[in-house]
Amino acid sequence: MIKITMTTIIISIIFIAIILILLKRLHMANAKAQQLEGILDAIPLIISATDMNRNWIFVNKTVSSMFGKNKDEFIGKACSNWGADICKSDSCGINCLNSGKTTTIYQDLKVSLGYIYDSNGQRCGHVEVVQDVGDYNKSIKMQNHQKEILTKVSEVSTRFTELSHNLSMDSRILSDNSEEQLAIIEELSSLIEGLASSFEDSIFQIADTNKSSLKAKDTVSIGSEHMKNMMTTMDEINKSSISISEIIKIIENIASQTNLLALNAAIESARAGDAGKGFAVVANEIRDLANKSSEIVKEIENIIKTTLGIVAKGQSIASDTDKAINSIVETINETVNMSETLLATSDTQQQSVTGLKEATRHLLDTTDSNVLRARASAFVSSEIAEQVDVLSDVVTK
Repeated sequence: MIKITMTTIIISIIFIAIILILLKRLHMANAKAQQLEGILDAIPLIISATDMNRNWIFVNKTVSSMFGKNKDEFIGKACSNWGADICKSDSCGINCLNSGKTTTIYQDLKVSLGYIYDSNGQRCGHVEVVQDVGDYNKSIKMQNHQKEILTKVSEVSTRFTELSHNLSMDSRILSDNSEEQLAIIEELSSLIEGLASSFEDSIFQIADTNKSSLKAKDTVSIGSEHMKNMMTTMDEINKSSISISEIIKIIENIASQTNLLALNAAIESARAGDAGKGFAVVANEIRDLANKSSEIVKEIENIIKTTLGIVAKGQSIASDTDKAINSIVETINETVNMSETLLATSDTQQQSVTGLKEATRHLLDTTDSNVLRARASAFVSSEIAEQVDVLSDVVTK
């Protein structure tokens, strides 16, 4: 029979108390572990832990739900059973952790890594927290894209600011130039109006000149006919004077013969003596009459010669006058033709000037409209420049 001493009882009681204390602490630790495990299960992230041999020692509920397995089925198995592409790449979490990286990103997954240490501070495993950062990446990409857009908008805004300022300046210059152009066109329109009026006056004057030329042509034609008639008459006078001259020569010959006969009669009467005195007186009278007739005939002949010279000179003058009149007629005909041509040309020019006047009026209206548009464009360009400046300030901020 075993003898139980008091010492043994005390030791047993102490041992039991220690066991109870340890059990209580174990229970508390299990409760704490379950609480921590529940916390890890409640986290909607992929959380797993592996030992130094890369075998699973813990996975949370998210992992088991994702695979449709119980958590205990993962314990002790290699993490490569995960079957993810990341396990076969340099982006493997444990590989990155061993190289000193505590974070790695693969596609849309962000893996946060850390070592598990025992009570002695020695590494005893790894913990991995995997987060789907697809939306985050999209957000980052969106932010980067927005930054790029803002940068481009800023650049475009800057460029557009320059262009808008240049456009505003050009619009003001265009407006000023349009106003100057309007003033020039108004002056041109006034000049064309004056030119058109001058053309109308010139056409009236040319028409009057043409009428006067036609009247002068008719008058000169009549004068030319009279001159031709006068030349015909002078030719007849010349012919008559020549006939008279010939008759006078005949008379002069008769007078000479009469004088000769009177001389012969005087000689014969002298021979007859007293019987021939009466006949001698008659012969002397006849001789005196013949001499006087001869003298008169010579005077008439001289007058006729002078008349013939004057008639010849008159014929020459009349011929020259006729030539001059014919030349005047030709000149007047040319003047009439030129006047008619000039009148036709002036009509054409008047039509052209009238068309130019209408075109200038249309151009004046168009330019006036362009001036108004240029002013409006300058105002709009100024407003655009102000709005672009505001946009640039917003983009910069």
